[in-house]
Amino acid sequence: MGFISGLVNVVVVLFSCVVAVAVPLIVAQICLPEWLYPAPLVELKQWYGEVFGDYLVTEKPHFFTGLVWVDIAFVWPLSLANVYGILARRPWVSTTSLMAGVSTATSMLSKPANRFRQSPSIVPVFMSDLNVQIPTAFDPFADANAEDSGAGTKDYVHIRIQQRNGRKSLTTVQGLKKEFSYNKILKDLKKEFCCNGTVVQDPELGQVIQLQGDQRKNVSSFLVQAGIVKKEHIKIHGF
Repeated sequence: MGFISGLVNVVVVLFSCVVAVAVPLIVAQICLPEWLYPAPLVELKQWYGEVFGDYLVTEKPHFFTGLVWVDIAFVWPLSLANVYGILARRPWVSTTSLMAGVSTATSMLSKPANRFRQSPSIVPVFMSDLNVQIPTAFDPFADANAEDSGAGTKDYVHIRIQQRNGRKSLTTVQGLKKEFSYNKILKDLKKEFCCNGTVVQDPELGQVIQLQGDQRKNVSSFLVQAGIVKKEHIKIHGF
């Protein structure tokens, strides 16, 4: 029992040290002004949100901001108390450890399991940087009506390819449900297929994902394998 108790104390101390450092330096950036932090810490937080696709960090929904305030006001002081209590062998440390553990578990469970879903109150439109600019006058749906009379329906996801100029082409994805984060899906598509892309807001069709090159089969397979769309609900269009 003595060995197990000592091992638990080591784990709690290490975890509490991480929380004691991460909460004020990284997590608190969610609700505090960025000018309070040096540039490397701000870039570290941004890097985490982009690489791991954590929309809670990049989009900062209100419920998550509230949880961060709880971490600052409650969990962070408890982590400091845990480190001190264990090292100084204080009798009350078991109580503070339990309180911190319950609070941390509650915060973790509040994060949605589906990494593509977003808070219902947030419908963001993000423009990603493109190495090749897409002309603003270009209409990727100019031939939609000629190809398919149901191109604007909500029952299908439409994947089209459009000729831009010369040999360059553009793949568009339209019809995804609004409950999905288009920005997150775009990031995964760009990373998976090594291409550039953006999300545009069409006045009639809503948000549309645009990717450089002919990515129709790649996008279709990705959406099906990720469980975003069923195969029978995807329509692939040509030139």
